[in-house]
Amino acid sequence: MANINVLNTHLKQMSIDTVRKNVRAMNPILINGIGTVGSRIAHLLLSAHIPIHGVKFSASKDDIKSQEILALYKSFGAFPLIAAQGDNLDQRTQQFKNLNLNVESHDLTTYSVVIDGTDGDVTKNNVNNYKKHNQKFLIQGGSDPELTNKDFVSAPNSVSQHITNFPQARQVSCNTTFGSTALGVVLNVIPANEIQSVEMELHRRCRDPGEKKEMKESLELKTSHHAEDVMSVLPQLHGKVTSKANVNAWEHFHHTQIIINFTKQVNANIITNQFQSYPRCIVVNQKITEDARSGMNMLMDVSKKLNVTDADTLLPIYSIHQVSDKSIMIRGFTPQRSIIALSCIDWIWSATGKHATWQSAFDATNRSVKWHGHSIADLKKGFEEKLK
Repeated sequence: MANINVLNTHLKQMSIDTVRKNVRAMNPILINGIGTVGSRIAHLLLSAHIPIHGVKFSASKDDIKSQEILALYKSFGAFPLIAAQGDNLDQRTQQFKNLNLNVESHDLTTYSVVIDGTDGDVTKNNVNNYKKHNQKFLIQGGSDPELTNKDFVSAPNSVSQHITNFPQARQVSCNTTFGSTALGVVLNVIPANEIQSVEMELHRRCRDPGEKKEMKESLELKTSHHAEDVMSVLPQLHGKVTSKANVNAWEHFHHTQIIINFTKQVNANIITNQFQSYPRCIVVNQKITEDARSGMNMLMDVSKKLNVTDADTLLPIYSIHQVSDKSIMIRGFTPQRSIIALSCIDWIWSATGKHATWQSAFDATNRSVKWHGHSIADLKKGFEEKLK
């Protein structure tokens, strides 16, 4: 028996070593605009031993985004940073060096795979350059949907089995990821033709933790773009989804409820079981999601116990409620900064040619990445057990 255990351990280590050898042989992934979201994608990539380079416009000891890069350096070691082109380049380059950031000069057109975390006209200019040089790229949610002809999110029923059809795409926003994930899980057990309508109500946070923006709120619910974005990645629900949103004076999370009306009777317990078995979500008691502020406080307390900084849970949080025989409510929290990061890793596996199918990429990400030292499975289990 001892010999068998030794052999199994040896074979497991050989498999891990082979994976690490393969990813180390990969060309660096460029994160163009390594800020709030980009640093979280970088965290996952570095945890899987995938090399990265980052582009940033400026650096300062008072800049939260610079602090997050320094934290990545401390956890994973230094990686090259490129000062973005523009005015005062020499002065900005010196700012990087003053913070002991590893600033280098590289031609951005030589990278074959790019994650773009910029915004506005900068993104538009970048996309033109990516297309000109035939680079594979994924731009982040919040950017102009007209910049690409593909919206991407790695959630149940949101991509075809083969994800090689997304070489130039837009990663949808955090709230769209929350909604698409929830509805995708429902579609695992309920066919689209039995879903009559979906109503999304989003109560959005007004700033990230540590930002110096004023805590303003605007409590009027207005029609939002999230319904159209959800239907862009779940076309089987075309014409069935509506959404309204407002802004609340809090940090950390968006708080959302989704009412789904069906044409037939449905048992919420069956849907709950689907959420519990889905690897990339946290399922909690219904009471935790009833009041946004108290629920967020509970999440932040658990996050501290799990050493997950600023309650950045990575995974969306859901509770499932039976409203009537033919309707359910899904309510929960969106970790605004990190929720899209896992989708980006799935896309990278495809873009680099390592995995051709969604399931293969999805499974590879779940196996290989860690979030503040936790595997995806342990992260889900840790939050769910401590929030019982």
